[in-house]
Amino acid sequence: MNLGIAANAILGLYDSHYDSRVNDCQIFVREVYESIYGPLFESVRARTASEVASNWKSQTPTDVKIISHASQLEPGDLLYKNHHTDPPSGHAAVYIGSVGSTGYDVTENSAFANHRVHGAKGYRTLSEFGDIDVIVRLPSLDAKVEHGGMNIARAGRLTAATFWAQASDFASAFAVPVSWDTTRNILILNHKEIHTAKLVANKAFAPVNALAFAVGYPALSFDAANHTILLH
Repeated sequence: MNLGIAANAILGLYDSHYDSRVNDCQIFVREVYESIYGPLFESVRARTASEVASNWKSQTPTDVKIISHASQLEPGDLLYKNHHTDPPSGHAAVYIGSVGSTGYDVTENSAFANHRVHGAKGYRTLSEFGDIDVIVRLPSLDAKVEHGGMNIARAGRLTAATFWAQASDFASAFAVPVSWDTTRNILILNHKEIHTAKLVANKAFAPVNALAFAVGYPALSFDAANHTILLH
């Protein structure tokens, strides 16, 4: 599972910085993963979703996997399908699976803007998305959050420098209260306000450093070799 991509794909629906124009599906998907990986995979860029899918298959950059069947889908996988038109077009989306808890399986930018979340961006089920021709799995940059040898949470990388984690995981690990102030739209963890938190399908996520500070651990270190964030 790539929590970072899945969470970004949901947040991107509501973020005006992510492309919301009709028919810009592959641009939206690219913006989701490039916010984490930067230009690492820019060699696969192309004009249409069909061409991008072909590039992923022909180039398959190091640590990228092409998944053979939809039964193997994991949250954070990139989905592409061909429309077999001339010139070739296609469609692209991000599989969010259980991360979404919305009853939908994918986020996308589509060919219409009616009844969508923002512009042409919105949710669909897998059956609504239709046949999948190419499934791309990027290497996960997620990390574990640990304290004193105890696993606290799984953190997804949402930008090159920012990890986010679910607030309820910190609340459970440290036995502290957590709530979402719907009036002011802020997270309250251990009686401390976290204004940088966001709701992702009714789950509160916030930067790991903010969550750690709220439970009394202002110092962090990152063990890059083991993809682990340590609280001190």
